[in-house]
Amino acid sequence: PAAPRPAAPPARPAPPPSEKAQDEPKPAPVPEPAPPPRLRLDELARVCSDLARLSDSSSIPGILERTAMALEASGLVLWVADAQGQVLTPIAAHGYPANVLSRMGTIRVDDENVTATAFRTGLVQSVKADGSTSGAIAAPLVAPGGPLGVIAAEIRAGSDENDRLAAAAIVAAQLATLVGVPAAEGSETANYELRTTN
Repeated sequence: PAAPRPAAPPARPAPPPSEKAQDEPKPAPVPEPAPPPRLRLDELARVCSDLARLSDSSSIPGILERTAMALEASGLVLWVADAQGQVLTPIAAHGYPANVLSRMGTIRVDDENVTATAFRTGLVQSVKADGSTSGAIAAPLVAPGGPLGVIAAEIRAGSDENDRLAAAAIVAAQLATLVGVPAAEGSETANYELRTTN
């Protein structure tokens, strides 16, 4: 007869976890991302105060520069509508070469972009910035008789977007008190001026 097979050895119990494994620290929780920095409202207030006291339109470039700093914008353009409210013309800018303003041309108010949309709707419009592309904010200049123009800003990722939208609306409201009606209503070549205090 065949020899009986030897019995299989009993299964070894799993070794207890080492003290080192038991003492391993758990991974630290991932910290919440820091909130975006807030805009400096004190600088924005000074800009608006200086706009209210503006006595010389030659001061506009410097005020636009400070406005750009307050909004953390790399560029600003002030657009003003013609007498018929159909075409927007750039009359002042900051952050661009001097010859760019003359090459910008005009924008029809029915164009599909944030500047024209802000003028048509009377509401602040925006395109969100990210790490690789700039965004935009366009705030309408609105008077009792209707929209007069738009302040448009090219922005980088940075401060809280709601802060920027509110700040742009505040500056636009102040600028609306300065924008004059085209000197020759009905003319395509009307001259645009800013009202200043004497």
